[in-house]
Amino acid sequence: MLYKKFFNQNLAKLIFFAFGIKHLPPINFFKNTLLKRMIYPNYIRLELTHQCNLNCIMCPSFLRIPKAGKKELNLEEIKKVIDELSGYRPRPYISVSGGEPFLRQDIFDILKHLEYRGLKYKILTNAVGILHRPKERLISINPDIFQVSLDGPEHIHDKIRQTPGAFFGTIEALRYLREHAKFKILLMCTISSVNSEYLHDIVRIAEELGIDLCFGHLSFISPRRFAQQKTIMKKEFGIDLGDSRSTDINDLHRLDTRRLSDQIARIHGQKTGINIYFTQELSKEQVAKYYSDTECCVFSDKCYYPWYGVKIDPYGEVSVCKDNYFAVGNIKESSLVNLYNNRQANRFRGYLRKNLLPLCLRCCWCGSGDLMTTVFGRTESLT
Repeated sequence: MLYKKFFNQNLAKLIFFAFGIKHLPPINFFKNTLLKRMIYPNYIRLELTHQCNLNCIMCPSFLRIPKAGKKELNLEEIKKVIDELSGYRPRPYISVSGGEPFLRQDIFDILKHLEYRGLKYKILTNAVGILHRPKERLISINPDIFQVSLDGPEHIHDKIRQTPGAFFGTIEALRYLREHAKFKILLMCTISSVNSEYLHDIVRIAEELGIDLCFGHLSFISPRRFAQQKTIMKKEFGIDLGDSRSTDINDLHRLDTRRLSDQIARIHGQKTGINIYFTQELSKEQVAKYYSDTECCVFSDKCYYPWYGVKIDPYGEVSVCKDNYFAVGNIKESSLVNLYNNRQANRFRGYLRKNLLPLCLRCCWCGSGDLMTTVFGRTESLT
């Protein structure tokens, strides 16, 4: 409230820009840093399972294999979390993801409880096999966004998903939902060296379906930067990352950044019957820099995610980073708000106030650069 009372948004942006800050910090940044007050997350990434029916080449390694010996949160435990979230003011925005969330047998019970508690949510899915679930329950849900992954024409999509028939399964589901569901559907394509030559084909498919499309740049880390990340996490936080890391970049040299930039420019210039977005928006120079010069920062030199976002993995581990390398506790042992404000969480925030981590350099969530803001201009959950 103090922030809103004493700061004009436009004036504040000019002040921060003058000091080299590209994104306006969320209110929680000031509450936590200056006022030392308890803060509540505005954005919840709720991973329901790490099980998946596909094996995508760009998927982080920790999502490919469910953790041995660990049990996923059951329905009652998830409902308890949802009940807590419904008491926050403002209510947070929920991103339901996996793995593939529709592999959970209780997925509709979870989504309906979110709706019962008045929480807005989007759900991320590959849509393969969802028509095998009860169709009447599928079209009865009311997400803010139903986000479906589409990575190219059939041969490219199936290659990336490493599953023959994946494209057909996704398109079949999209056509059914387009005809019968009332919720908003969004196609999401992650740009990579495999599909970078086929962006226009993806636009054509989206147009034929009559569904809006968003292109996202690949998050990745170079081997050298990952080695630095391991050293820092061990020294500063006592965490051993092992050999897991984000998407391998060994084949990124095959991505022609000039042709990619030309494609993006043409897509921006063409008239379509759908909305097309890029997250984030990069200039021609930034595209080349992003994929070629992996040692520099492209998006932002600040990250505010730990002050507005939180991730809950399928086993109840809570992280104030979107990636899975800094857990601050487990919701089976404490409330989410207590974990969000505990010593470990604030220690991580304290580090990020002074330094970005090596992994941050190719994270598309830098600053306030998340999908909600970029695509829908939805800033109330961030500020």
